[in-house]
Amino acid sequence: MVEGGRLAGSGVWVDRADWEPDDVFAAFCRRRDQIERIFDATTTGGLVVAATTYRQDDIEQALVGGRLIQILR
Repeated sequence: MVEGGRLAGSGVWVDRADWEPDDVFAAFCRRRDQIERIFDATTTGGLVVAATTYRQDDIEQALVGGRLIQILR
């Protein structure tokens, strides 16, 4: 099911074969915003953004500035 998946909010299986890239991006942004709202009350900082090109120092800096460390504590 490469073109299928579950909707984040409801867990319902969907066929995304006909989704345009803008549709996928919009769905991602809605989910990201929902996650931000969930953690706004209990954590500070933003979501961690990292890339496979990051060195160890870059990853540590991203973690320090994000919520992941607070959530995992």
